[in-house]
Amino acid sequence: MKLRVHNVSDGESLAYPLPLLVGETEGSAQDGRLTVHSSTDPPDVFTEWPVVEGNFKVLVRLQPGVNTVTLRCGQDWLTITLRYDRPDFVHFVRPVYVVCSDDDGYFQGPSEEDCSAQSAAKRIAFGAEIIQTLTAEKMHEHGFGRVTLNLETDDQGCSVCHIFQSKLRLEEAYSMTGSVYELWSYFGKELMTSPLFAHKSRCKFYCFMSFTRYNLPKDSCLPKTHSDILKHTKGHTALGGGGLALFGTGNLHTWADSVSRFSQCMTNRRKMDRRKFMDDSAYRSGHYYWANYATGLGASLHELGHTFDLAHTPTGIMARGFDDLHKV
Repeated sequence: MKLRVHNVSDGESLAYPLPLLVGETEGSAQDGRLTVHSSTDPPDVFTEWPVVEGNFKVLVRLQPGVNTVTLRCGQDWLTITLRYDRPDFVHFVRPVYVVCSDDDGYFQGPSEEDCSAQSAAKRIAFGAEIIQTLTAEKMHEHGFGRVTLNLETDDQGCSVCHIFQSKLRLEEAYSMTGSVYELWSYFGKELMTSPLFAHKSRCKFYCFMSFTRYNLPKDSCLPKTHSDILKHTKGHTALGGGGLALFGTGNLHTWADSVSRFSQCMTNRRKMDRRKFMDDSAYRSGHYYWANYATGLGASLHELGHTFDLAHTPTGIMARGFDDLHKV
């Protein structure tokens, strides 16, 4: 058995930190597990990924400069060298988690999940890195090279998500839920006039509202359509344009917050409790967590695309292709 990576070459340079490696275990169609280690991590730090019928897809985090990446499956291993060079762009995408003035910032989710504002920021920042990576891959597939979004980073080069305390109170925010544009318009103006953010004319805001809440009355039947689900959901929207893409957080509890949790979350076959939580699995049977993750993250990329003046298309991300983000 021999490990082979198809989509990137040994010695390739990349302008983003989280490349997707797609490959196979040549000579074997077996299922198994594969570990990935980067030379910039401690020796005992690695991530584990599934091998399905001899095929694998993995993510690896790079540090600026040269990174030696080692993939192992059983007794076989492959080493490739990848270089990460931070892009020198002035325009960027700025992830933000919006909290109302009289709210604690917790998003809705199961009691065993960390639903704090800090957890939300980690999930959103990592989600932004995922759509950065998948954009690069799809652009490469279509012959444009691995061009992609530039994300805001801190002084150490790590992707960030700001926690923004709005002046809007919960009651006021919920009163705006019925209008598609009211929340988007309010937060767009508030973010652009806030002294907390620099370089606002050079960024696109990628924002999530902490206060999305699904509440199905006890004796009600389970919703049959997405419109029915939204009737029982407040503090939700999915709208992008101008400099702002704005979303609810109804399925944020299904999102990963790190590379080590990504495979687990994107293959999570736990069923959504549709009496307690908003189901946005796009009518897929099972109402699984993975389907909510794929659709939610894909929809956020779709709305962010509108901020770059991308119109709807017959197929792909700017159609309903965002439901299939897990297939990349």
